[in-house]
Order: sequence, then structure tokens, then C-alpha cells
Amino acid sequence: MDDRQIIALFFACSEQAVAELSGKYGAVCRRVAENILNDRLDAEEVVNDAYLGVWNTVPPQQPDPLLRYVCRIVRNLALKKYPANTARKRNSSVDPSGQLERKVESITAAFFSPATSSFSIGGTCAVFRYTFDAEGRLTGQTDTGSTVPCRR
Repeated sequence: MDDRQIIALFFACSEQAVAELSGKYGAVCRRVAENILNDRLDAEEVVNDAYLGVWNTVPPQQPDPLLRYVCRIVRNLALKKYPANTARKRNSSVDPSGQLERKVESITAAFFSPATSSFSIGGTCAVFRYTFDAEGRLTGQTDTGSTVPCRR
């Protein structure tokens, strides 16, 4: 089915229009979204939202070519979603070198009980600062010198 026939289906408010659009350009749209988001599920969501966007805008519009119109919607939606996917975690900060730091507690007083095959935790916990690179790999560990009481 060519683009003019698909657009005519949209003007007729036929649900078949979305199926034809998906069949003809779905793979291209998914590729555009996946290249931006690097996540298959988010890309599928963006493509589905793009189909809704086309459904809502084509009756007044007559896009020519249709592929460029649909890909522009996919790209814009993916770019809107991208910052949410790459946002830093709440309990993190970026050090001056641009590395991500997460503040977590490290347990120093753990005792293994052979009778119960479990760990019991008591005493104090040392607080460490862990540094991660942009890909999330651990690059450093620093003892803050602080301790907190811990009991399980």
C-alpha cells in the first residue's frame, strides 16, 4: 500500500491505517527510537505513542512524504524520553572530574554463625563513598571516617 492510500485511511478514521503504517514503516521507526534510547521496550512505547500522534494529526495534515513525518514524530518523542532514562539517581552527585558518586553504607561488623548458616549483623557500620564512571562501573572507594550504629 502506498503512502497516499495510508493517508486516505487516516482521513477515513480507519483503524486499518495504523496497521498499514506499522507494517510499512514500523521497523524503521523502531530502529530510530532504539538508536536514541538504547532500550527495546522504551523504543516500542515511543513508536506506539508516535502512531497515536500520527492518528491525532494526519486528518488536518497531509504529510508528504509520510516516512519523514512519522520518523520526525518518533525522533522527537524519543528525545523527550531520553533525559528521563539518563537522569542521575537521587542519592548521587558528580565529583569535579565528572564521575558519579553514590553514598552508601558498608557493613564492617558481620559475624557468620555456622550453626544457623547465616550472618548476624551488629556493632557499627563504616560509611564509604563509592565512585562510578558514566557506564556504572565502580572506579573508587573512599572511607569517609564516619560510623553509624547498625543492628539487625
